[in-house]
Amino acid sequence: MTDSIEQLYILRLYDMMDGWIDVGSPCTKARADAKWDKRTNFGKRMTCYADGDYFKVFPANTKMVQTPEFRGR
Repeated sequence: MTDSIEQLYILRLYDMMDGWIDVGSPCTKARADAKWDKRTNFGKRMTCYADGDYFKVFPANTKMVQTPEFRGR
């Protein structure tokens, strides 16, 4: 049985040039958090806007305004 979109999460990268980019596909919260841990060295890097490019986990059905398509890329 597949999870509904309301139960899924996705890891996204905020790229200063392109906006929000999905990293991988929707998955469980635990899996998305594990991906975040791996990409950020367990929260030691790339976790906030001041870092320039950073990662964050969102519910999969969250619509992002700043995307490469929005910016004409």
